[in-house]
Amino acid sequence: MKYLIILAVFSFNLIADEPIKSFECGKYNQNLAKQLDPEKSYFKDSEHRHAVRTEAENSKLYEFIKNFRYDEEQLKIEINYKLANKIGAYVAFDFTFIDQKYGDAKSYLYEQQVVPHIQYKIPNGFLTGSNRGEFGGELLFVNKNFKTIKIANMNVEDIYKFDFGYIVTSGLAHMSSNFGSIYLVTFKNEAPKLTKLFALIAAPIVSWKINDKELLIKSGKIGSQILNKDGLLQRVHCTN
Repeated sequence: MKYLIILAVFSFNLIADEPIKSFECGKYNQNLAKQLDPEKSYFKDSEHRHAVRTEAENSKLYEFIKNFRYDEEQLKIEINYKLANKIGAYVAFDFTFIDQKYGDAKSYLYEQQVVPHIQYKIPNGFLTGSNRGEFGGELLFVNKNFKTIKIANMNVEDIYKFDFGYIVTSGLAHMSSNFGSIYLVTFKNEAPKLTKLFALIAAPIVSWKINDKELLIKSGKIGSQILNKDGLLQRVHCTN
């Protein structure tokens, strides 16, 4: 594990100067993807993603706020078992949060149903990833007792299992912004730990495992990169 992280940092420092390697990237193979990550499922849900906004009196806001520490994000996440069962997902969530618009004297409570588009069943629970573009996204962990832990705010593109942990690709291309990253999720005493391994050349548009040792990450016309099991990230030019 230490070797992986050290090599990842070393690779990140060198990547800008690495020559681009010609590579037969091939095409996404759904059967191979399922074989390599059998516990991962994808969900498309547009019906439940829009938030319902309700104007809230100060008393109602206080009742909501008092459940959080002063240094804690004021976001309530609950598992929506009914919705999960309805669409056949591992999990679905109800988000509740406050929105106070600048220059608006009114405050609102937002309630939003969230179905993560990536859901990975792992030995100690579930890893889920959401991506709502410029409206954000989350990497969440649901443990065996169905307690939900937010690992990070990020636009998750995909999640992959490797021998050393779970690789998460993320990023956002919106207006003048175009950035991406690779993260590693590991567990100690069943608690998740997030480590940033690399900055990508741009937001990942699509990614897939070429085999059980290599992950291809495409960032549109900007280029492609391959992460291997030793923690080396290399730019490639796809010849097909």
